[in-house]
Amino acid sequence: MRNLAALLSAMIVLACPILSHAGHNQRRVIEFLGYSAEGTGFLVKVVDADTGPALSMRSTATGKAEKTIPLDDPQSQKAAIDGAMRSFRITDPGLDSQQSPDGKYTILLVPKGMKFEVRVMRGERRAVLKVLDAKPGPDGPQKLNLKSVFWSKDGRRIVVIMHRTLRGENGVDADEAHAFDFLPGELRFEGGT
Repeated sequence: MRNLAALLSAMIVLACPILSHAGHNQRRVIEFLGYSAEGTGFLVKVVDADTGPALSMRSTATGKAEKTIPLDDPQSQKAAIDGAMRSFRITDPGLDSQQSPDGKYTILLVPKGMKFEVRVMRGERRAVLKVLDAKPGPDGPQKLNLKSVFWSKDGRRIVVIMHRTLRGENGVDADEAHAFDFLPGELRFEGGT
């Protein structure tokens, strides 16, 4: 009987992490801080409901995190951000605008069935920069909203921050950062004159 009680106790302890994530919503906010001097990376502040605030240095080629620095102490966050900006040589704050620095191009997010297109507009002509999945969940469709676009000074790189929402038991209410090299000569513009 003692072994059965110990076994049941162990099963409950092992099941608690699984039960604690059932019906869990993912929540994350991303704040763009700038591009590196070389243009190969960008720094964001990520506030995640599960892991807390952190700085994330990401590659402009892949958008993936190369280094993550937890921001444990709220009193020292400003100093940690300043130190990371010096360490990663963040010198370009980026232009926060859907329109390119030269005013020729505009970035839009357009729903297309179960996908969303990141589009580039040049006057009335349009091209698709990237297609993102937005498969519906059990409680309805996903929503993607364009939160902000950050252009590098030279207009050759962009970071698009979007907010994804999916309602339901395992919902999503989170920002995403997508990085792109912006090479308009390689885009296929259609429509317009």
